Parts: sequence; C-alpha cells; structure tokens
Amino acid sequence: MIPARIVGVLLLLLPSFVFAKSEAELCNAAAITAATNGAVPADVLLALTLVETGRNEGGAFQPWPWTVNMEGKGYWFDTRAEAVAFVTQSYAAGARSFDIGCFQINHRWHGQAFTSFDQMFDPLDNATYAAKFMTSLFQEGGSWSWAAGAYHSRTDSLAAKYRARFDRIIATITDPVAEVDLPIIIAANE
Repeated sequence: MIPARIVGVLLLLLPSFVFAKSEAELCNAAAITAATNGAVPADVLLALTLVETGRNEGGAFQPWPWTVNMEGKGYWFDTRAEAVAFVTQSYAAGARSFDIGCFQINHRWHGQAFTSFDQMFDPLDNATYAAKFMTSLFQEGGSWSWAAGAYHSRTDSLAAKYRARFDRIIATITDPVAEVDLPIIIAANE
C-alpha cells in the first residue's frame, strides 16, 4: 500500500490536464501544463487560447479544443473524432491552410511539427507547440502582447487588432498557477 503522503506528491506531479473535468477545460489545463513546462506565463497561454477558440458556453467564455478555422470560417465540433474527420476530408479535397485545436495552429505553416491531424488536436501537444512559438516571438519582439499579435499575423493592422483583443482578455485573468482547484474557466464578456 502506498502512503497517502506519497500519493499526494505524485498527484501534484501529474500534468494539470489530467484533472480537466470537461472538454471545455482541456485547453485551459493544457495551457497551464505547457506554461509550467516552458518559459511562457500561464496567463499568456490562457488568454491566447481564449482569443483563438473562445466562445460563450453556459454563461462562461471558454476555449474549445475541437475547433477548426477553415478558410476564415470557424467550426466548433462536439468531439475530437468529428474535428479530425472534418480536417481529413477537407485536406483530401485540397485544403492546406487551416487552423487546428486549442491554439489554432496553422497546418500549412506549422503542420510539419506534428505527426498527424489527430496529434495537432491533442490539447497538450497543441499548447506545447504554441508555447514554443510564443517564446520565439517574445524573444523577437520583447513583449507578450507583441508576440500575441505576431502569432496571429505579421501584417501590422491585423496584429494590432488581435493584440488589442488579447490585451483585453489577459487583463481579466487572475494568477492561474496560484489556483489549486482545477479546472480554470475564465469568465469574460467577449
């Protein structure tokens, strides 16, 4: 029998996404885990996933892991399997530039970092890639706000609009790492 104290320590070492209670919480939990494992503050990744896939659901503004942006149109699927099937079918029909998952990683520009569409939809893999990309952008631009704008677009006007939304959302996020009761669902009026 394992002593309770050791079990408690082991639970603390598990990635936060293990404790997500619903699919809507997977993006938040993956963001916190990726932030803990990398150099990006958790609030930056939490804000980024909300900007990318946030929607009002049940009175709360939440990210959604089974999201696709196909040629400028957003799709929120009920399941990962439905999202993967949609992307697979779209790809077979000739689509190449589309965004996938919690952090809307673009397949055309970043798909080579993943082994499959299914992996791109994996919340933790998606968040981990977003964290690495944001870190490189932060090193280039010197601020998380600038990095968020560049994450979206290198066109100044598009980046500025995105940055303004990112800045509004990040201002609503309290210290997520200090919270011990997962899941973290951010309420915002967006």
